[in-house]
Amino acid sequence: MRFSALAVAAFAGIALAAQRSCRHDRRHPGMGWYWTGAGDDVEAVAKDFGDDAEAIVTRNHLEDNHVLPPWMTIYVKCPV
Repeated sequence: MRFSALAVAAFAGIALAAQRSCRHDRRHPGMGWYWTGAGDDVEAVAKDFGDDAEAIVTRNHLEDNHVLPPWMTIYVKCPV
């Protein structure tokens, strides 16, 4: 019983840590910056931030609208 409770807590912590977060733009409320990580793609980032994938591509002048290179800063909707 202890192991299963510990496992559930550990998996919940991993899921929480894996959530994307953004840095808010004070001049433009509701917008901000996201620093991409390995394996990020535009569709997944858009879904997590409630943004539109095509809008992210246009806003950030991206050539490939699927794969995002790691360690790139992009401008996204950033919920308050």
